[in-house]
Amino acid sequence: MALGDRFIALVGLAQFDFPGRTVRLADGGVAKMDGELFHAKDEVFGALAEADPIDEAMGDALPDGGITLFIPQETALSVVMNPALQGCRVRFWHGELDMATGVATGEMLRDTLVDQVMWDPIERKLSLTLMGRTERLAVINRGNYACAAFHKSVYPGERGFDNCTDAQFQKAWGTAGAPRGVTSGSGGGGARNAADLMRGLR
Repeated sequence: MALGDRFIALVGLAQFDFPGRTVRLADGGVAKMDGELFHAKDEVFGALAEADPIDEAMGDALPDGGITLFIPQETALSVVMNPALQGCRVRFWHGELDMATGVATGEMLRDTLVDQVMWDPIERKLSLTLMGRTERLAVINRGNYACAAFHKSVYPGERGFDNCTDAQFQKAWGTAGAPRGVTSGSGGGGARNAADLMRGLR
């Protein structure tokens, strides 16, 4: 490689459209894509910790997966325990980063919604269970899915879903009663390297 050649690196990018705050995280540094800056760490929601591959599903089961954030000590508990986190949009890109300019060009891997939120106060980890923004499972009742945020939008003050964290699958409401099943998926386990985990979301 000549000294004048461009150095291109692979980069993983994620954007979380949380209530009142858009969080853009990059794999281990700063990257700029489409005029927006992605940082390695957000001052409120911290940094990427690990992620699970997103499985493809069929029938009335929604494609799912998860991602975990390390939350800074300064972040208030009311931020991570906010019920409005459910239903927020989360997007992932994998692309190339020009190390000289810091500009990235990426391909979107997943466009998802937060389904369940779990908080680990010991390790200060915020785990988000994600599901795909698929229209084939909720053509008429788009966005009507079984979680606390949507349940409260229909029944204000009713908290029956708040402690329901052991569900084994995410079911779209208003779909036909086809048999549930997963057609493919690479199983559990997180990746410590954010670039690897982003590529795992393909």
